[in-house]
Amino acid sequence: MATNITFHAGSVDGTERARLMQQKGVTVWFTGLSASGKVSKLFADASCICATAFISPYRADRALARELHEQAGLGFVEVFIDAPLHVVEQRDPKGLYKKARAGEIKDFTGISAPYEAPENPEIHIKTDECDVTESVRRITEYLTEKGFI
Repeated sequence: MATNITFHAGSVDGTERARLMQQKGVTVWFTGLSASGKVSKLFADASCICATAFISPYRADRALARELHEQAGLGFVEVFIDAPLHVVEQRDPKGLYKKARAGEIKDFTGISAPYEAPENPEIHIKTDECDVTESVRRITEYLTEKGFI
C-alpha cells in the first residue's frame, strides 16, 4: 500500500468535524473479501465511516494500514470475513476458484498464493454460521459500543 499521502491542514479540525457530523471517523477494514487502502484514511480523517473490502492476504499490509490510521489518531477496525475454503468455492459465481485449481489463474489467494488470516481482528464473522443481517448487526453494535456511531 502506498504511503505517499501529503497532509494539508483544513479550516475545521478533526474534533470539530466529529462534533458536526455526530460520529468519529473510522475505517472498517474487511479482510477476506475481494475489491484497495490509503483513500480510506482520507475519509476517516474527514470523520466519515469508510467501509473497505479487500482480500488483503498479508498481515504486514493490514498492519501498515492500521499503523497509518493509528499514527493519525484515527479509528481502524479489522473485520475478518471468514468462511471455509469449500464454502467459498461453492459461492464463487465467476468460477475463479475452479480456474485457479486448473492452473488457469496464477497466484490466486487461498489456492496457489497464501492468505494469512488475521490473528486479532476486532470482529470475526464466520459467514457459514451467520447471515448478512446478523453480520451487519454485529458490526454496527461494535461501532456503537466503541463510540464511532
